[in-house]
Amino acid sequence: MKPLVALALGLGLTACGSERARDATPGSAPAPKIVVAPSDTLRAGTLRGYVHLIGEAPTLPPMALGASDGCGTLRASAPSERLLVADTRIANVLLRVKSGPAASNDPAPSEPVVLDQRGCVFVPHVVVVRVGQPLALRNSDEFVHNVNVRSIRNQSSNRSIAPRDPDVHLRFEREERSIAVRCDLHPWMQAIVHVVDTPHVALTGSDGTFELTGLAPGDYEFELLHEWLGRVSLRATIGSDHGVEARIGLRVPTR
Repeated sequence: MKPLVALALGLGLTACGSERARDATPGSAPAPKIVVAPSDTLRAGTLRGYVHLIGEAPTLPPMALGASDGCGTLRASAPSERLLVADTRIANVLLRVKSGPAASNDPAPSEPVVLDQRGCVFVPHVVVVRVGQPLALRNSDEFVHNVNVRSIRNQSSNRSIAPRDPDVHLRFEREERSIAVRCDLHPWMQAIVHVVDTPHVALTGSDGTFELTGLAPGDYEFELLHEWLGRVSLRATIGSDHGVEARIGLRVPTR
């Protein structure tokens, strides 16, 4: 696998304390290519596949880090993570069940999902939490950071976190995708939080792959979501004696 290609795109997620949060959910993806097929090699109740980029990935300049409070002493620039591609495979694509047979009533995990501020960037860039699951906001740097969580359907939060402060824990009561997160002190620092109300959810890794297991037999509609490439619906029938493989191709928007 080749190293990830980090594409520095324009930072369009705004966040200031006095502004109203904007809906950051992307629109439909332009002309996706979807291939879905049953697979006798996969266990029943499994959807497995990958997301890839159609065409060449554009090369854009990295983000400059401000030097006023020390971030610039760590490094002069940082690659944007808004589009990560390796061997055409796309990372950070959300996959969730949109409709289908009723899911199991598994309770939300009590273990928090950690969104760290490290090296003057958010780590990881995209996180997924269940409704009711804690989200831990952390600062591992030696600088003061701010975490501005710009929610629309849940309560927003805007807090400063000093070095060695304890984690700040948030819980979301409603499903909401593409919540914009930003450090107001260092505006290049941005992240995305997806809040889901289903245990059947996945986020593609650096190799662009995803896998859902434990799906009940029946007809499903799945949603795939990428913060820049857009939103795609995938329909598949999960059988009782085989799994399903899927390949989804996405294109860079032309505007």
